[in-house]
Amino acid sequence: MKHIELVLATHGENIFWATGLESIVTEYSTKKQSSKISDRHKDRILNINFNHPNYNIGHGHNQTIDGFVKSLRGMVRMARDINLELNEILSHQGQDTNGDTGVLSGHSIVEIENDENLNEANHFLTHIIKRYDSLSENTIFLQGHPFDHVKNLFAEILKSLGKDFSCLPSAETRKLGESGHDLLARKFWEIITQKKIESSCWSTGACFMASKKAILVNPLSWYENVLLEAKAFKDSKFALERLWAVVINPSGDWS
Repeated sequence: MKHIELVLATHGENIFWATGLESIVTEYSTKKQSSKISDRHKDRILNINFNHPNYNIGHGHNQTIDGFVKSLRGMVRMARDINLELNEILSHQGQDTNGDTGVLSGHSIVEIENDENLNEANHFLTHIIKRYDSLSENTIFLQGHPFDHVKNLFAEILKSLGKDFSCLPSAETRKLGESGHDLLARKFWEIITQKKIESSCWSTGACFMASKKAILVNPLSWYENVLLEAKAFKDSKFALERLWAVVINPSGDWS
């Protein structure tokens, strides 16, 4: 069993940023993919200066991401040095590398239906259901381009290690509004629980990490029902973005 696992919800994106982490990556993709991240390397185009510390990694049209990837590898190496737990996790990676590039032999890929009503919620719930009896001790649920939503991804992960649940980036519990996506969350919660909800903890982009202990608070049938109802609820992707903390543990305070 893995101590930590990165679950990526993708639609064919370039995930070259995950080079060197293949042994702990499970990708749920709506498109048939090569099992080698290196085979999918294409220069990603950006419209920002990625050397500026306040800028996010977006989907623009002026600069390639290769320079950033080099910096990211340095961040991973630094993480190994400063955090003993992460050091132990990464030390279990496979040794089958492609030359000196740090590219491992491949990562786990699961093809999944492209459900635009659920988007990443379909990927995440499918993983929990398929792996309910064999979950990693800690699972990090990310979109294919996590840096669009979590600027300091690895720093946020390091900060959240040891918690049963954490939004990425970390967030406080807050009150749900009465309109827009907040209202969708309220309505969907009533459907799956027959109860009202006033607050939840979430970050834009629906990235989060949860321990096996937290996920198993609920029976498998709970997650199966959430997925079933989500398929029938219009724009459930926006509702679930606000509800992951309480979906994982309806009675928990995960702020």
